[in-house]
Amino acid sequence: TVTPYQNRRFDSCFLTAKKAIESGKLGEIVEVESHFDYYRPVAETKPGLPQDGAFYGLGVHTMDQIISLFGRPDHVAYDIRSLRNKANPDDTFEAQLFYGDLKAIVKTSHLVKIDYPKFIVHGKKGSFIKYGIDQQETSLKANIMPGEPGFAADDSVGVLEYVNDEGVTVREE
Repeated sequence: TVTPYQNRRFDSCFLTAKKAIESGKLGEIVEVESHFDYYRPVAETKPGLPQDGAFYGLGVHTMDQIISLFGRPDHVAYDIRSLRNKANPDDTFEAQLFYGDLKAIVKTSHLVKIDYPKFIVHGKKGSFIKYGIDQQETSLKANIMPGEPGFAADDSVGVLEYVNDEGVTVREE
């Protein structure tokens, strides 16, 4: 059993996706994708243990987000690899968590050059897409501290499109 520190449950991108799911506007959720990608094609040789890789370093947090929404999965499939430097622990993973008809895909790669949505959610009544990761770290690196104007400002609230009870397609941005 892996129990992560649940700090990623407070990421603005996750909270936005959670709000879209919990609104009920999407209907029954059938698929969720969560991505935490980078473009860092060069990896210095830094051999380590499996827990030093992307899966245990970041994956436990992004999987915890999904588990906090849907609970313990019925079963899990995964692909964990080191693509940039075979001497290092993993830098790429995909985990698929299955909950009846719902499939949640959690991915991280260091070889994604074009921004991919952070969250993609499909339900029987609509879809939600959210670009951009939580901005707290970006703010701190720019020396913008909590409580200061602009801290963790997230320009992307996502796009929610669904069919309402009257059969009308509604788009919220």
